[in-house]
Amino acid sequence: MFNIITKSLLIIILFGYSSFLSCQEWKDMAYNYSINLYDVVKSAESHFKDIDISKKGSGWKKYQRWLHQNEPKFYPSGDRSSFDPFHAAKEYKNFILKKSSSDRLEFSNGWHELGPYYIEEVTGHYAVGLGRIESFYIDPNNSDRIFLGSRSGGFWKTIDGGLSWENSTDFLFASGVNTIAVSPVNSNRILINIRNSSNGTTHGIYESLDGGQTWAITNFNPSNLNWGGLGTNNQILKIMYHPTIPNLVFIGTTEGLYRSEDNLETFFNVAVGSHPSGFNQNYDFIEFHPTS
Repeated sequence: MFNIITKSLLIIILFGYSSFLSCQEWKDMAYNYSINLYDVVKSAESHFKDIDISKKGSGWKKYQRWLHQNEPKFYPSGDRSSFDPFHAAKEYKNFILKKSSSDRLEFSNGWHELGPYYIEEVTGHYAVGLGRIESFYIDPNNSDRIFLGSRSGGFWKTIDGGLSWENSTDFLFASGVNTIAVSPVNSNRILINIRNSSNGTTHGIYESLDGGQTWAITNFNPSNLNWGGLGTNNQILKIMYHPTIPNLVFIGTTEGLYRSEDNLETFFNVAVGSHPSGFNQNYDFIEFHPTS
């Protein structure tokens, strides 16, 4: 009986050690740039084929993050032999050495802060972390006219190049604004997504026809969509006007990509993503072809 138990324990230990070595093998290979990326993939897939990847701590998510970050860099060959992982750090050090402090101070096209300079100016009290900017717009015909969308502070505007700022969304259902779209033919027509500042749940797209002074909810709202609002986790990630076709609006969401030809009076879903996890794809980036 003792020998059976001993042998069983030895088998379990050896299996666990073998699994550990297999896991460690692909991890070590991942950071050895002389090894082809797709050889690392083969090792990782061999490791995970007998593992329940749905369980927490399996290492599957870490592997997927690594692959997502690295495959686009070395596709299609997978050759990583000429890659220097310290390239960015070295170039930065060289830049600092070449540029004296006086050069940086005299840099004519540099940046300067427009404010508010202290969060207390907005809240009236110390509140670290508030005021994170999620989106901004600069009027192409008037660079002093700037709109900002803040994660927890709503919509802000300045018409004097940042000398003074005004908020016009404190009365709305939620306090977060993560995306701003301004009509290319009428800069007083603005669309914003109103969302919870903590989890990003949308409460619909609001529209202003007077340059951000007043707001009204559009038809693109939880009641018409049957998603979004309190008790859900649906999000609007990007609103974008077409640059040349008036009234054509695209909305990227966690529920697909939507298209409207009449400033959100009507709209329809033109793309619903499918993912192995069962979740929809997030449409958080929209861009237009430069010539078509």
